[in-house]
Order: sequence, then C-alpha cells, then structure tokens
Amino acid sequence: MGHYFENNPPKTIKEFTVTYELGGKKFTLLASSGIFAKQGLDAGSRLLINVLLQDALKGSCLDLGCGYGPVGLTLASLNPNLNLTLADVNERAVIDARHNAQRLGLTNLHILTSDGFQELTRTFDVIAFNPPIRAGKKTIYRLYQEAKQHLNPNGSFYLVIRKDKGAASHETYLLTLFSKVLRRDRDKGYLVLIAKP
Repeated sequence: MGHYFENNPPKTIKEFTVTYELGGKKFTLLASSGIFAKQGLDAGSRLLINVLLQDALKGSCLDLGCGYGPVGLTLASLNPNLNLTLADVNERAVIDARHNAQRLGLTNLHILTSDGFQELTRTFDVIAFNPPIRAGKKTIYRLYQEAKQHLNPNGSFYLVIRKDKGAASHETYLLTLFSKVLRRDRDKGYLVLIAKP
C-alpha cells in the first residue's frame, strides 16, 4: 500500500466522513482511504487554519499537499478575499478535494494534481503547508526550496510542524532560504512558522 504523500492509491477505496467546526461554521468533508487524517481533522491542520484565518489574508494562496482539502476549503469558505489553489501529488486526494469543493459550493479556487510545484507555474502571496514528515527531510526541504521560488516578494510561507518531529531543525533550515522566520503560534505540540523572503 502506498503512502498518502505518493500518487499510489490503495486498490480498495473506503470513504470516511470528517466533521469539524471552525470560524463559527460546521464543515463535513469526505476523505478516502490512503489519505492523511481521513478519520478527523488533525491538530496541526486545525492550528494552521486558525492562524491563517486570524491573519485575514488577501491575494493568492496555495494549499500545498492539500489532501481532501480541509485547509484550502475552509479558507475558501471563510475568507472570500483569497484566490485559492489546492495541490496534491495524490490523485485520490485531489478527487476528494474537488468533490468536497463542489459539495460546499465553492468556486473561488483551483484544484490540481502536482508533485510539489511541478505543475504550478505562477507565484503566490501565501503558501500554506502541513508537510508529510514521513516523506523525509530530503523531500520536504526540496519543497521548502520550491516554495521560496514560488512566493511573491512580500509573500508569506506558513508551515505547521510538530515540535517533537524536528521543528527546530526545520526552522534552522528555513533560515538558510528565507530572510526571516517567525514563530507565529503553538498548540498541542505543534508550531506554526511563517517564513518571509
């Protein structure tokens, strides 16, 4: 069986219902087997979404590694000022994200299959990322490099990571790429970092 961060869906697909409330709104999304956090919104994504909502962002935003769409679809629902793009390497995740966007009646977004930034030619004001730690630092650090290349000059790269999964070393590496890295928020063992070009 493949990992959620690969384009290798399981042969048998089982659907799960994920329900959560954020920004005063209840969301019910569908997620398939072989996708990250299919049985409930994970604490890292919840923290990342809350920070992104608090910062009242505008412009173009990329939800990198979107999965079935909780980060990008919640933002699209609650922040109409954002022009959302959702991308994931896992085709099944993209199918689920598109289905969930349709169920929510969302049109202010674009959802596509992409290995990192391979299919993305534009730059963004905001990039949000909950990295697949199991993919390893080599893969994740490549995505950090690509994120910098696809960020507008005054843009922000938001990252959520568990403190016990190498947050400090990731922060140190980001400082080799970006001029500034800020610790924005923390909760339940997770840390949100914001990197600026």
